[in-house]
Amino acid sequence: MKCRRILSPVEFLWVLLWLALLCSCRKAPQPEPVVEIKFMHGWGGNGTDHLAMRDIFQGFQESRQDVRLVVDSAPDISVVIDKACDMLVVDRMPDIISTNGRGIYVSNAVKKGTALNLTPHILSDPEFHRNMPAALLSQIKDNQPLYSVPDVMEVQGLWYNRRILEESGLLQPGQPLPADWEDFMALCRQLVEWSRRENRDVLPFALDQQRYLTIFIALLASHGGEGSLRQLSQSYLDSALIQCLEWLRVLKTFSRQESFPLGINDSRQAFLEGQSVFFLNGVWDNMVFAGTDFEADIGYSPYPGLDGVTVSYVSLSEGYVISAQSSPRQQAVALDFLKYLLSQPVQERIVEETLQVPLNPAVKVETIRQSHPLLGMALEEAYRAQVQVPTVYSLWHEAVVAAFNNNVAAFLEGQISAEQLAQLMEDARLQL
Repeated sequence: MKCRRILSPVEFLWVLLWLALLCSCRKAPQPEPVVEIKFMHGWGGNGTDHLAMRDIFQGFQESRQDVRLVVDSAPDISVVIDKACDMLVVDRMPDIISTNGRGIYVSNAVKKGTALNLTPHILSDPEFHRNMPAALLSQIKDNQPLYSVPDVMEVQGLWYNRRILEESGLLQPGQPLPADWEDFMALCRQLVEWSRRENRDVLPFALDQQRYLTIFIALLASHGGEGSLRQLSQSYLDSALIQCLEWLRVLKTFSRQESFPLGINDSRQAFLEGQSVFFLNGVWDNMVFAGTDFEADIGYSPYPGLDGVTVSYVSLSEGYVISAQSSPRQQAVALDFLKYLLSQPVQERIVEETLQVPLNPAVKVETIRQSHPLLGMALEEAYRAQVQVPTVYSLWHEAVVAAFNNNVAAFLEGQISAEQLAQLMEDARLQL
């Protein structure tokens, strides 16, 4: 029987040193380097919704220690888009950008080939797919390319002061606004007469440039829905379009004109002070009205239309765009960021903290109405419209919209005709 040789203390120390040396030669696994993502957005202001959105963005950064979110922001989305479009001129773009409905950037990025096609990522990722509304999924069901996804829906109709309408006897409690445009115009005339008779400083509207565009497109949509609006983008020299422009001149007689053209803040303030009865804007203005004494006085409605066809804007506006130039890892992180924003918990935060309309279909209108009655009511009324269309920025090129905006004041003041305004819009189309 062989005896085992016992190591001497010196030999044992040499063995330990050798093992330690062997272990030290093994490389410890290196952590994956932090990936840097450049993100541009227009939520840089001091409003409560701006602060909330920045906090939501920061939540993603805090959840991902392997990511460094480099933010370039401004309080005005126009500043962000102008800067981003300048970058596109030299074939550069951030890894991800929030366009807040500005289609001009998306179209420019697509033309440049710098925008990532999101369709395959949505269709191959069950979580991504589950968080998308049916309206968006229908756009990509045949694998059509999609280059932008918003984080909220854009829903827009007509706020109105029910208390004044009931006081004037033009509406009974619980009675809706007239659905037909001519009936609605008759109500406006009666309201003006009542205001004069009662020596009240009340007019139906305080319309700014954007409100004229809003009701103009709603009138056109009631004439033939989204299809007719898209068809008009082939030629704006159309008799129905010219007739709807003429209606705007009638509207001007029902609007406050002391400082035309007004701005959105002027329009909203006139409504808040009871100087105008109707305010054309999105359900997001519930953020201004909710919790005030004024909340009990107001209602919401789709836009009245031709032949009684009501219209509201329910739009998947342009949203986030991811760069096709970024590295695969940067693209993966940017997609994770977008999925984070569309997840149910974050979408619920967006409702609670910014009172915007969530994109994720898991957040129901009934649930919203329980915690935010004014927003829920406005959504329910807007969704009752017979025709729901996207905003004009999703249907017409911004150059055409700019031609309308730049010349509508001259048209309303009688300096140019409806036909001339239509021709200016057509000229803008032909120059594209």
